[in-house]
Amino acid sequence: MKVTLTEKKFKRVPKEEIDELFVGSFRSWIGTEQHTVKIRFSKVCAERLKPRQLMESQIVTENPDGSVVYEIAVNSLSEIASRGEGVNVLEPKELREMVIDIAKGTLGNY
Repeated sequence: MKVTLTEKKFKRVPKEEIDELFVGSFRSWIGTEQHTVKIRFSKVCAERLKPRQLMESQIVTENPDGSVVYEIAVNSLSEIASRGEGVNVLEPKELREMVIDIAKGTLGNY
């Protein structure tokens, strides 16, 4: 591979455009898709989640049993697919199926 210095000038991307690019991610840009997800966290998981804001546009609804439902729009289902015990994907169906496939693959290792 050969690298060559260029005289080409590039226009700086405005901060607002960069912020918009990352608004649906956990600070890693994976794509331009938009998925609205709804995930239920058990009471134990909720106790760790509640004091933190993971995303600016998150909606956290507390349930009487101590669990929470976390709603957010993300740009990739893969980024949030593997979360473990105490986490139940409510929506969308594609994310739920992805998590099941990941779990089956993990079990296949044992």
